Amino acid sequence: SYLLVLPAIAMGFRSRLRGVAWGSVLTLFLIVGGLTVAGYAVLIGPQLVYGASLATATGIAYPLLGLAIVILLTAVSVGSHRTTPVVMILVGAAFAVSAVTDAGYTYLVVLNEYVSDSLLNTGWQAEAVVLCLAALMAIRDGERPRTVEHSDADVTNAIVLLTSGATLGALILATGDDRLSAPTALAVAAAVMAAQFRLYADARRQQRRARQQAAGNEYLALHDELTGLPNRRQFHDRVHLATQEARRDRTSLAVVLMDLDRFKEINDTLGHRYGDLLLQEIGARLTSTLREADVVARLGGDEFAILLPAIVDRTVIAEAISRVRDVLGEPFDVQGMSLDGNASIGVASYPEHGDDVDALIQRADVAMYVAKETHEPYVMYSPELDRHTAAGLAMVSDLRRAVESGELVLHYQPKVSLPTGAVSGVEVLVRWQHPERGLVLPDDFIPVAEHTGLIKPLTTWVLTEGLRQCRSWLDAGVRLPISVNLSPRTLFDAQLPEQVACLLQSTAVPPEMLLLEITEGAVMASPRRAHGLLDRLDGMGVQLSLDDFGVGYSSLSYLKTLPVRELKIGKSFVAHLIQDRNDAHIVRSTIDLAHNLELRVVAEGVESMAVRDQLAMLGCDVAQGHWFSPPLTEPQLRGWLLSQPSRVA
Repeated sequence: SYLLVLPAIAMGFRSRLRGVAWGSVLTLFLIVGGLTVAGYAVLIGPQLVYGASLATATGIAYPLLGLAIVILLTAVSVGSHRTTPVVMILVGAAFAVSAVTDAGYTYLVVLNEYVSDSLLNTGWQAEAVVLCLAALMAIRDGERPRTVEHSDADVTNAIVLLTSGATLGALILATGDDRLSAPTALAVAAAVMAAQFRLYADARRQQRRARQQAAGNEYLALHDELTGLPNRRQFHDRVHLATQEARRDRTSLAVVLMDLDRFKEINDTLGHRYGDLLLQEIGARLTSTLREADVVARLGGDEFAILLPAIVDRTVIAEAISRVRDVLGEPFDVQGMSLDGNASIGVASYPEHGDDVDALIQRADVAMYVAKETHEPYVMYSPELDRHTAAGLAMVSDLRRAVESGELVLHYQPKVSLPTGAVSGVEVLVRWQHPERGLVLPDDFIPVAEHTGLIKPLTTWVLTEGLRQCRSWLDAGVRLPISVNLSPRTLFDAQLPEQVACLLQSTAVPPEMLLLEITEGAVMASPRRAHGLLDRLDGMGVQLSLDDFGVGYSSLSYLKTLPVRELKIGKSFVAHLIQDRNDAHIVRSTIDLAHNLELRVVAEGVESMAVRDQLAMLGCDVAQGHWFSPPLTEPQLRGWLLSQPSRVA
């Protein structure tokens, strides 16, 4: 019957057998062989020598075969390097019980003390119950068997010790029988040699695995997982080593820190997958454009660092940064999306700005912050920047509080129809009523908001409060459309149209009462994305205006396709309209172009009656500026409107 168990086990656990390591099969043969020799020498051999029947000898073989099956299941479990199914454990337990019961039965038979109703029958019954339980669990678990973890190394070591001990014991016991000593000696020698070979092979394999794992761990500890570039830890070590070499060779080095200008918007609007792909592309470009000795690292998030070692001429720094800006200035094609990779760059050099790693990195970080705030191509650290940076950090903290606590206020500048003199609308302008600094103008805090991610909640606040005021005017019988400037970064927010729609609905303001002003630069930064977002806004009935036309790209190909209804001529052209003939030609051409495209023209920055009259003569539709009125609070605007002969169009 035991001979039928082996193919049954093979069929039942065939998926396990396919993954068995051959080393475990060798271990199986070592154990079975060693125990067979030991069992033959101790139990079966003496019975045959001293005249016992073949039946008795065969009975002695039963517990050995049961034990062999248990060892077979153990080898299959260990050799597959997977967790062990509970079913396999139950089958092994059943045959272990069987082996113990058969051993007791054979012992009692040899002593002629076995009786049919002895307690041994309980063992065979227990074996049957456990096997039935295993079968039921196999049917219930199906393809998802419950498993138990084991340690391959612990079992292997136990197996080798057991094999060596069993075969050595067999050799000692067989020395008294000439017929057993020779084959036993050969079997013991072969078993011990095989066991030692297995132990040596396992040790070598474990050493290889340990070395590979250690190498992998070391790589991960020193490299950024996303880009494969050196990480902050390795960059710190490389800068430390470079400073030692520079001190020895009397040379210089530079630490360059870079922070991407629009990365947060890309993550927020397109998702982290686009952000990750962009970071990988940037890492590859930076590495390819610098010297072999230079080190490019990713410090985390959207922050990169560059080490320029062994500098003997300061022009090397400017040339390297120029190359970096050139490669980052080219758009990145990320899964069909054109993304901007421009960055703010700060530089600190050794030994001028510091003689240790932490000082150099900290001062390069200060310079980077100033570059971001001032929009400079790059900034070299100087001690004066420390005060500037401290003020900037305080500004960020204060601005975040201002958005949340109601320190922001809206002012309104009238837009006047030149043909009629009536007020055709107002431009909404945000101001910050700082508790210590007084009234802060947008030029002082909007750049901070753009670079710190505060521009989105700030824009939401301006839209919300502007539409509420528009609703209040409508309820009072005053139809006064509002214009709101959108930051270039707002055009990366795919949720903007839905947000505007919700605000229009909640305030019950007709969409044509809202005009959103965008700049050419914002559109050209990502034309396809901007075009799609503007189409959605236009489809809602919101009006769109192209602000500062002529100052930026002035792409006529995009102008004819964008869903704008208005062009605004920048104050840089309007201010010198009377004195500068070129400005006059530009303004006239812009007005003619806009009218040919059926667009309304607004001129801003009107400071005198002469400029107003000239614009009216050129056919400009609407004008705004201090000659009409500066930006006013809502109560001031109400009083100003009452003082006008033609108040509202």
